[in-house]
Amino acid sequence: MAKTIIITGASSGIGKATAELLSEQGYKLILLARKKEILDEIAKKNKNCLVYPCDLMNAEEAEKISKKITEDFPIIDVLVNNAGVGFPTKLDEISIEDYDKIMDTNIKGLVLFTKNILKQMEKNNSGHIINVSSPAGIQSNPVAPIYCTSKFALEGYTQGLRMHIKETKKNIRVTCVRPGGVDTNYWGKRDVDRTKFMTSEEMALVLKFVIDFPKDSNVQDITMESVRY
Repeated sequence: MAKTIIITGASSGIGKATAELLSEQGYKLILLARKKEILDEIAKKNKNCLVYPCDLMNAEEAEKISKKITEDFPIIDVLVNNAGVGFPTKLDEISIEDYDKIMDTNIKGLVLFTKNILKQMEKNNSGHIINVSSPAGIQSNPVAPIYCTSKFALEGYTQGLRMHIKETKKNIRVTCVRPGGVDTNYWGKRDVDRTKFMTSEEMALVLKFVIDFPKDSNVQDITMESVRY
């Protein structure tokens, strides 16, 4: 039986590439992103895709849509928490709006969205939660310190989630995936040489590897980087 997989941030970049790859393999996909029209286009071009428009920056919306998904699908095999946002910030100029946009999307919305999915996985005693973090979650930088802060928080949440599951002795795996530089919309108009970065398609292969890994073992952490020097 094909796995049922949720992918957040599925309208572009790593999320979109992963959806396209997994669709080819026959998985049943639940795709989330803010822009419904883009999700609909992806679902039209790929098999076994259902769309749930959602802005994870809105914590109440994130919690509400995750509850609806668990009502619609009694079994969720994998949750890929891929949605995220980041941009340069100056610590002596950071606005409340920019701080909230990063933190609400990258950690607050993620935690509250995951809550209902986790409850269902615990009930079923089966599941796999994959959090897409970043090397910036273990080594900060002066260009995007608030983005780094959000990823440090995600690393802590992921470790705590893994410990929680170990204590409850549930058969749920938790993986942290850290892509290095990837050629996605994350970079916007910044002056960086994206030709040396990894592609979203390469990261999709990594996520498929983690998803397909034998269920009696867990890939706890995996960090990727480009070698296109």
